Amino acid sequence: MSEQESYERIAMYADSQYKRAEAVKKLTNLKLLFDIAERKSESSYLVSREAAGRLRELQMETVSVLDDQMSLVDIAKNDRSVDVRCAAVNKLVDQEILFIIAKTDNSEDVRHAAINQITDQRILADIAKEAETAEISVMAVEKLTDQNLLAEIIRNEKEYSYYDTYKVAVKKLVDQDILLYVMNNEDSFVIRKLAVKNITNQETLADIAMNDNNIHVRETAYEMVTNKSILGAICGTLEAHHKSHVWADIGGCRKRCSVCGKVAYNHKEVVVNEYNSPDGGGGYRDFKCTVCGHESRVASSHSENVQKGYV
Repeated sequence: MSEQESYERIAMYADSQYKRAEAVKKLTNLKLLFDIAERKSESSYLVSREAAGRLRELQMETVSVLDDQMSLVDIAKNDRSVDVRCAAVNKLVDQEILFIIAKTDNSEDVRHAAINQITDQRILADIAKEAETAEISVMAVEKLTDQNLLAEIIRNEKEYSYYDTYKVAVKKLVDQDILLYVMNNEDSFVIRKLAVKNITNQETLADIAMNDNNIHVRETAYEMVTNKSILGAICGTLEAHHKSHVWADIGGCRKRCSVCGKVAYNHKEVVVNEYNSPDGGGGYRDFKCTVCGHESRVASSHSENVQKGYV
């Protein structure tokens, strides 16, 4: 009797489940392991669990040395173990097969593995459009580099079920014409803010910094401007937008914009008194500068503007 035959007899007939479990760990007979794992010939959960683990171990070893694509496809589509299917998928090259697995496998881990193997840009764009979960859709878009396909997602956003897919597509844009399309057609300031970060034309950024209807987009555009002459023009037209200046302390509780020369107060103020109306109708805060003693009273709702008065 061979060593394997001995292990098989113990695995099937030993009175102790622990002895059967130990024997199962040494088996190489895949059919017997499958029967035990499926509890067709085993009542003990311990033994069936060990059989399932041993079966997975042997299948992983098989996949690791397997190069035949047809065999790998069969394993990737049909094996019961998620780990084994993932291992097989990681060795597949057929983009259409990977596309099918990415769309249809019931395990998200296997779908992720399939997308990681896909390089065909058209297929990735189709997955982004047809994916059943936002995570899979976003994962596909993150692998897209083709600007035309990204533009297709941008221009047809209503066909895409997931907002995050659209956001990632915008973040990956470098095509300046498509970025301007987003800026001119997108209502969401969140999306416009993402788009403006990839715009490189300084005059365009200056125009957005001065004219966009959302302060967060204007701030982001301003931060992207590096041309000092343009910065000066923005400072001159955005006096109400205090953050657009590049301030430097000049002493005497004053600060000066190093770009346009505008001077503003720079008090080191602390709140010394606060009143809130009991009926919720508003209130005020009293401030005092710890340096020069300057005092001011500002409505609570506008207290963040206390330092925004120009000299």
